[in-house]
Amino acid sequence: MESFPRSGATYRFGACGFGGVFSICRKTSSSAGLDSSFESGLARSLGLGFLPEGLFDMPSKSELDIANKYPPSTRYQIDHARGAAISQYAHLESELSNLFSIGFETPGNKVSHFQRVHAGFAFRKIGSSRARNEILESAIRWRGKHIGGIFYNSLFKELDKIDKFRNHMAHWTVYIALGDNGERHFIVPPNGGIGGIFYSVGEIHDWVMRMRFTFYLFCVVRYSVEDRYPEWASQESSNEILRLPVSYPPPSSHPLVPIWKGPTVPPQS
Repeated sequence: MESFPRSGATYRFGACGFGGVFSICRKTSSSAGLDSSFESGLARSLGLGFLPEGLFDMPSKSELDIANKYPPSTRYQIDHARGAAISQYAHLESELSNLFSIGFETPGNKVSHFQRVHAGFAFRKIGSSRARNEILESAIRWRGKHIGGIFYNSLFKELDKIDKFRNHMAHWTVYIALGDNGERHFIVPPNGGIGGIFYSVGEIHDWVMRMRFTFYLFCVVRYSVEDRYPEWASQESSNEILRLPVSYPPPSSHPLVPIWKGPTVPPQS
């Protein structure tokens, strides 16, 4: 593959920019045969006198094979999936902020609304997710001595995976592979492709479900340390949840499955 510099950055070709400013497009066999007028027009739009050699070279067979394992998708679908992922992470983060406020409690005094708001300000000032998670874990261990260590350890390992996924959604780019029967859209590292780590539309939606499940786990933790239980998680089922190791996907017998697969599940692709 050829690379060429533009505005101080290096883009791999395919072509950068067909799907939007932060897109990378790779050409496949089904999109061959671009005429010279198109190529010259593209060169002018890129501010070049000519197109770099290899711009329209076809990707390797292995890349085509990978792309064709996925159903065709649209730019709207990949953007919708990424937006749903960021939104669900923000929803999870709001619950982490609520949980963070239990560190403001003193013996005999519950956290007030005013203290919860201030806890939210402090929570958002923590720039490192690792530091944030360590503080959260300390707060939970302080108040939730009845919560099992197996649950603790596996829950925060899961949160660490989710934090990394969120960073990928926030900072990675869209990659368009033109396969045998249409485009496939993926989220890939900057200047990357689909030979390493990448996410399809369906895989992103699965992560949305994964974050949704983790959100409910943290809700159970907070309700438990506050000694109150919602209708969807009785004290008995909450105690069972807090003894189990966290795994995804959860077994069908897990007490949270009914609410986790409730009516607000994001649409699947």
